[in-house]
Amino acid sequence: MSEIETLRRQTETLQNQFAEVSAMVSTLMRQAEEQRQHYDAEIAKKDAKIEEQAKEILKLKQNVAWFVRKFYGKVSEKVRALDKNQLTIPFPEWQDEPTAEIEKMREEVDKELEKQREELKSTQAKKPRSTRSAIKNPSYPVVTVVVEPDGVDMSNYKIVGHEYTEKVEIVPGKVYVLRIDRPVYGLVNGQVLVPEGQKGMMIAKLPPMIIGQGMFGNNAIVEFMLDKFAYYMPYYRQHQKYLNLGVDLKKTTLEGCFKPMAELLKPLAEELSKAILNETGYVQCDGTTIPVVNKEKHKACKEYIWTLRAPLLHLVRYNYLYEGSRGGKVGEELLGNYKDYLQTDDYEVYRSLCSLIRILL
Repeated sequence: MSEIETLRRQTETLQNQFAEVSAMVSTLMRQAEEQRQHYDAEIAKKDAKIEEQAKEILKLKQNVAWFVRKFYGKVSEKVRALDKNQLTIPFPEWQDEPTAEIEKMREEVDKELEKQREELKSTQAKKPRSTRSAIKNPSYPVVTVVVEPDGVDMSNYKIVGHEYTEKVEIVPGKVYVLRIDRPVYGLVNGQVLVPEGQKGMMIAKLPPMIIGQGMFGNNAIVEFMLDKFAYYMPYYRQHQKYLNLGVDLKKTTLEGCFKPMAELLKPLAEELSKAILNETGYVQCDGTTIPVVNKEKHKACKEYIWTLRAPLLHLVRYNYLYEGSRGGKVGEELLGNYKDYLQTDDYEVYRSLCSLIRILL
C-alpha cells in the first residue's frame, strides 16, 4: 500500500512538472511568434526603404544622364521622352546606361563647380568697397554763383570767409562744375549791437536742390531722367555717354538720382490723375502685365501697369505698381470716387465696379 502511495505521489509530481514545462514551452513559443512578427515588420520596413532608395538612385541616374546630355551632348540634338510603345534598337551597348562613366563625370563636374564657388567667394571677399569721390577734372570750367543773404543790411557786415558748395552740372554736350559761393559775413564793428532777428555771423541758405548732399546738381539729374525715360537710354548707355565726356558714372550713382526726383514728381502725377478723372466725364482705363527684372531672384517677374487716359484732354498717366496686381482693390484705389463714363475691356474687376460707375462700356 505504501508503494502505491509513493507511485501516486511521483505521478502527481511528474504531472506538475509536465504542466510547468508545457506552460514554459507555450510562453517560449508565444515569445518566438512575437519576435518573428517583429522581425517580419522590420524586414518589411527595410524592404520598403530599399525600394525607395532604389527609386531615388534611378532618379539621380536619370538626372545625371540629362545633365551629361545637356552640357556635353550636341546642342542641335533634342532629347525627348521616349514613347512606351516605341521599340528599342537591339544594340547591346544601348541597353544599359554607362553608370560608372556617368558617376565619374558627375564627380568631375561637382569638383569643378565647387572650385568655381570657392574662386567666386574669394573674389567677392577681396573686392574692396568702393566709395564715392568728387569729380575732379581741371578741364572743366568753374562757374561761380554768389548767393547773398536776403533782407539784411549788409553795411553792418564784412566778408570774413567763404562757404563753397560744388555741384557738377551738365548741359547738352557740356559738363561744368557749379560752385555756389556763399560769403560768410561778420559784423564790421564787434561792439555794435546785432539787430533784432539777425546774427553776428551771416550766410545765405543754399538754393533748393533735388539731392542736398549729392554730387550732381538739378540740371544734371534732369538730364539723367530725360535720357532714361524720354530717350529710353539704359544705365550702361548713359555710363558710356558721359564717360566720353570725362564723367565716370557708376550704375549705383545713377540709380540713386532717380528716387529723389521721382518723389518730387509724385504730387504732379497725383494732380494728373485728378485732372483725368475730374475734368471730363469720359475716361479710358486698362491694366496689363510687364516683365520686370528682380535682382534677388535673378529673373524677370510679372508686374502690373495701369493706364488712365482722358481722350478729350489728351492726357495719359501710366501707373506702375511694383509687386501690385490686377485685383479689384487696385482698381478702386486708382479710380477713386469716379462715377462717370468708363471705357475698358470686359475684365471682371471693372464689372465689380459697376455699382460705383455710371456706365461700363
